[in-house]
Amino acid sequence: MKKCLLLFSCLVLFTAGCEEAASKEPPTAKKTEAQEVESSAKEVFMKNVTANPVDLNIVSQAVDPVSCGGSETMVAPSFVTDEFIYFNGHDGERGVSWIKELSRKSGACEQIYEGEGIGNLTGYGDSLYFSSYDITKGSNVDWEIRELDLKNRKVSVVTNGSSMNDTQPPAVEATGAGISWIEYETAGTTVTSKLFEMDGSSKEAELKKTGTLDEAGEQDGEFFALQQGSGPEGILLYKSLFKDGQKEMELSLVKEDDKSRALLEEDGILGFAASNKHVAYTATGYFKAQNLEKTQPTWIYRVDPQLTFDAPVFLSEDLVMFRYSMNQLFLADLAKGEVYPLTGFERLVSKPVMHNGLVSYAYVAGDESLFFDVLELKK
Repeated sequence: MKKCLLLFSCLVLFTAGCEEAASKEPPTAKKTEAQEVESSAKEVFMKNVTANPVDLNIVSQAVDPVSCGGSETMVAPSFVTDEFIYFNGHDGERGVSWIKELSRKSGACEQIYEGEGIGNLTGYGDSLYFSSYDITKGSNVDWEIRELDLKNRKVSVVTNGSSMNDTQPPAVEATGAGISWIEYETAGTTVTSKLFEMDGSSKEAELKKTGTLDEAGEQDGEFFALQQGSGPEGILLYKSLFKDGQKEMELSLVKEDDKSRALLEEDGILGFAASNKHVAYTATGYFKAQNLEKTQPTWIYRVDPQLTFDAPVFLSEDLVMFRYSMNQLFLADLAKGEVYPLTGFERLVSKPVMHNGLVSYAYVAGDESLFFDVLELKK
């Protein structure tokens, strides 16, 4: 499992290792000579524009550091509705994690859950879902996926298990139909990856895809690294493929266990998302997007080859947001090949998340004030 875990650790490290960019100037539209050479019939560079290509409604909410816990840790939205923003944090002194509900109308915060460490938090419908385990350990822990019903505030267990032999606990992701997660089973030198999806209405979980990796001698098989819901079309799955001592990284679209297709092969992807028309993916040094049917060249946007792009989120079939270097958000119009700076170059910007047609994110201003923004396309 060491090689697989190294991949996973690198993904996390690259995502979290960009705070040095806060001292850099905002990116410009200029391309280097090397970038011009890379642009070809297969990859076409996007261009910077200063005019917002679409009408957006952005509501900014100041977060009170006392009632909302913003002074203790960098908190950020995990789920948003028309009335509330939900987020989680951790009290290191007491060793407990919490979930709070922020009213979009009054700005008041209420703690609605406290318990064992929370790995990650998302939501679907009238419920929050989160992974719960000892977050002081990266692996080899017992874990549970829990549901918090927002109507009655009751907590129930969706499923549970153990991450053994250095495999990771599940991360829960929202999909077009409910939630998804990856479990790992180990037996001797074999690791089995299992991708599950639970229907948010029926609460029934279905095994969508399995992969087996044999680590006896040269690694052979496949290992599921990350998953992300991609709307009604299915689940995006990023996995390692090992054969004859060689490794490739593949991003595929999973619809049913026997109906999935590879979209692309590329190492080092940090984030990915899809609409019904495009798939967008990010890594250190670039944002890329391509038509799902590959009928158009791949769009590419570069600024600094050493800084990260991550967290793409589609607002519509052709409009996708993404984050640059943990300091700025951009909006790309894939129909026009244009990129617009959605925010200024802030002290720190969280990953944007989308639920219920609303995109939410946090940012820390220059005076250290914390804000939650909620964004939606004007109708």
